[in-house]
Amino acid sequence: MESSRRAAVISAATNGELKRLKKLLAKYDDGRGLANTAMNVKDDNGVGVIHFAAVEGKLNVLKYLIEELGLDVNMKDKKGDSPLLHATMDGNINTVDC
Repeated sequence: MESSRRAAVISAATNGELKRLKKLLAKYDDGRGLANTAMNVKDDNGVGVIHFAAVEGKLNVLKYLIEELGLDVNMKDKKGDSPLLHATMDGNINTVDC
């Protein structure tokens, strides 16, 4: 996925814009399904949309990614860090309490 598309999806997840995120994932789906599209949107460090949503405490986005799309809550970035670890390191209590 090109960088501007990737940035748009990450921005929607980071800002908790669930409706926009769903539209973007549908728009950029290459036929392998929304879950695959969401799982493969990552920054250069392998940090995915689920990590960004966790850091910002966007529970609506996390619920969608995990419960509806079935993304792995323990998905690792290139350093081996999970979304929960990212949230903990950034002090996001909403995500940790969830």
